[in-house]
Amino acid sequence: MSALSTQLAIASGGLILYLLIKSWYKFNGSGLKSIPRALAIRDPAAISHIFTKHPYDYPKSAFIRPVVERLLGRSLPWAEGDEHKRQRATLAPVFTHESVKGMEPEIQDASDGLVHLIADHINSNLSTKAGDDATEINRSSHRPMKPSSSGKTIRKRLAAVKVEEKRRMDDGKDMDGKDILTLLLKMQDQYDVGLDQILDQLAMFTLVGHDTTTYGISFALYNLAHNKHTQDRLRHELLSFPSSEPTYDDYSSRLSMFEAVTRESLRIFPPTMHTERVATKDNVLPPRHPIRDPRTGEETIHVSHMALHRDKSVWGEDASEFKPERWMDTLPETDSGEEAAVCAIPPPAGATRGWNGIFSFIEGPRLCIGLRLALFQYKVILADLIKNFEFLPVEGPDGLIETVFSVMGQPYVVGKKSEGVKLSLRSSYLLLELPSCYGCPALLFT
Repeated sequence: MSALSTQLAIASGGLILYLLIKSWYKFNGSGLKSIPRALAIRDPAAISHIFTKHPYDYPKSAFIRPVVERLLGRSLPWAEGDEHKRQRATLAPVFTHESVKGMEPEIQDASDGLVHLIADHINSNLSTKAGDDATEINRSSHRPMKPSSSGKTIRKRLAAVKVEEKRRMDDGKDMDGKDILTLLLKMQDQYDVGLDQILDQLAMFTLVGHDTTTYGISFALYNLAHNKHTQDRLRHELLSFPSSEPTYDDYSSRLSMFEAVTRESLRIFPPTMHTERVATKDNVLPPRHPIRDPRTGEETIHVSHMALHRDKSVWGEDASEFKPERWMDTLPETDSGEEAAVCAIPPPAGATRGWNGIFSFIEGPRLCIGLRLALFQYKVILADLIKNFEFLPVEGPDGLIETVFSVMGQPYVVGKKSEGVKLSLRSSYLLLELPSCYGCPALLFT
């Protein structure tokens, strides 16, 4: 494969890229398929070569990187090489096992607040409207491949207020703590980093931490609404748990059905749907499977997360179906009382090296730094919603969704794309007794 010499312009909407890559794979019958000036890839060995073994030889392209900067500033996702290593090492203490466990009260409070908000919405039967800043932040990241910088500007303005508050509270004292803001301000002093980059990082975590969790939970509810038996089994497991609020460790090891639903939902609808890289030097990809008639000279490399996760040669003929039981040692019974059909996860040779063999959080040195926190808040919020509400599909045209190809896989109602990001579900109130603590997570449930 030759080094970078030309740029690739991508023009795609909906799932066009996914469908194209899927058709390339089907046509080629192998793990790699060349197209003009680009290489679509699903082979786990080749993916590992790029993302785990040689991540800094394959940076984001000169087409994508400015898009990232416009949306997220010069933060961790934008950084490459030594700059990325330095930023990641500085931020890593925020997302350790112990640090995330320490965030449990705040995450639970926010989730409780969301339950109250949805309950109030159902009881009042009134629609809600976001404020101007929230609306613009949401809108600015939903333009396919052309995100506006206006949302970033608003987030940075809000971040600057928090920085000023933190400085006033410390009043010249040595800053203590492992929260994101404290560590970033320490980085500013230690490495002489400008305030603008600190604000970029805070703005980035606001967007990335919000949107990925939002879409992940929304699609999980969509899957569960269309699979009532699975939703009922999940609710039974959660309500039967000895403690009313499972802990961080409980979610990791003591709720098998819930863990299976989490993995399967993130496999079927990964919050980020596509990753691209570009070769900066001559290299040879070591595919695990033979390639028929490969062409040479391609520089830009594409990985469609959805195509990768729905590859029938890896996940079986039911690869596109939502079946959490594929992750369980003891398979659940069907409505008729019979054990569900076996749908196993792929062997290690067929999976990526990402979280549980899927690519939702990528893999290697650029694995999502907030993986633990993302999964924990995802599980706490999803569990509280399932315990308190029943979710049902919307019948008719308003229940049909597609996803727009953008920074993340954003849903919209078929034929109503102009109305913006929306995933329609019906919900009913199950429990009369609500938690007493209010919080307000930034989560979209329209």
